[in-house]
Amino acid sequence: MVKTNRRLYTTQTIRSLFAAKNLKYLKEEIRFANGFALKTSRQGIIAALHGMRDRKGRDLILGLVEYPILMVIGEHDNVLPYAQLLEQAEAIKNKQIVFLEHDGHFGFLESPRESNKAIRKFLRKCYA
Repeated sequence: MVKTNRRLYTTQTIRSLFAAKNLKYLKEEIRFANGFALKTSRQGIIAALHGMRDRKGRDLILGLVEYPILMVIGEHDNVLPYAQLLEQAEAIKNKQIVFLEHDGHFGFLESPRESNKAIRKFLRKCYA
């Protein structure tokens, strides 16, 4: 679909990254994300899709690292299922998890204050 109608592809994809119940309330954020996505070339989108398709799972690495990891999880994420992310989190020794109960994959756009607050808190903890 990217090759034949990039605009339709990006519009549909961006909408799927938001929690369904947020679509009617976050029209400006959706427009922003669409505008950003449309600046990406057709080749760039295809390369990113191939990269995501072809990369091997890296879950093992999460259990090996010693540095702190922040996971921001949207409960209504259509890309990375909530239960799968919680399972991945079990392997992480030094983690902080932030749950965005009303959000999808784009929690930073759906709940920017809560997301930014969590990131700032995490960074302060890391660099204290």
